[in-house]
Amino acid sequence: MKSSGEVCHRALAQTRRGIATRGAAHRLAVAAKFEPVELEPQVRCAPSVHHDATGPSLCHRGSEVADPGCVGQWYPVALSGEAAQMRIIDLSGPIENGMWSYGPPYPDAVIQEIEQPDFIEHETFSWRFELGAQTGTYLETSLHVRRDGPELIEVPVEDLFMRDATVLRVPCGPDQRIEREDLEGCDVEILSGDAVIVATGWEKHWNESDFVSECPWFSYEAMRWILDHEPFMMCGDMPRFDSWDEPQGFWEEFFEQGVLLLAPLINLGQLRADRVKLTALPMKVVETCAAPCRVVATE
Repeated sequence: MKSSGEVCHRALAQTRRGIATRGAAHRLAVAAKFEPVELEPQVRCAPSVHHDATGPSLCHRGSEVADPGCVGQWYPVALSGEAAQMRIIDLSGPIENGMWSYGPPYPDAVIQEIEQPDFIEHETFSWRFELGAQTGTYLETSLHVRRDGPELIEVPVEDLFMRDATVLRVPCGPDQRIEREDLEGCDVEILSGDAVIVATGWEKHWNESDFVSECPWFSYEAMRWILDHEPFMMCGDMPRFDSWDEPQGFWEEFFEQGVLLLAPLINLGQLRADRVKLTALPMKVVETCAAPCRVVATE
């Protein structure tokens, strides 16, 4: 019979291996976007972002540069064709005073202007924040529910950039249970390693009194169906995936599989495509399971 320490060590290894395996495949896909391009001598150095038909990427570095002063810099690439039609949608909810929270012991968001510092002669302005790990739109690892889970800072940032994502649209009312049949009815293919986004329309309740207490939630069978597709990340516009009154018991399987949680999102109603590129960049905080996150979708 294995000791509890051996079980925890094996579970941690499985969680990190799940993240690493799906992450490696994604990094190969991202790396394929960074092929060198030929540069004309008159191209001038400038920080820029290149947008191609599949989404934005950092402008390519040239291996041979005509202008010696431009070595190691990024180069602008003109937009044309489908690239000019690319859309970027901000999926992050705003963090502000008086916003929704999960309640004690989770802290309320506090944004407060500070006094003029004595050591600065000219007029200056700044602010202080009080936030929780799960304030606003946040990214979370299994450390939230198991002490042996990875810290958020251990997730490679390149795995969170331009991630392939599938959008499932399941309109829901208050406290509605999302069933497997609802997800299957979307008739959208989910690929292994995808971020799965479930859009219910609940984003309209952001900062309303029922946003947390009455949000839609997933049945065990619905969540099991999603997990069977081996997603890298599970995303939604609701602040809770489970019911507080009727817990479905899927969290152990969810996090043991190494799946990241990203929620709650807004502006999902603005997405037109069933597949998008998702970028989710959390605050770089040490020793935490989660952190507020800026999230954008590209289509």
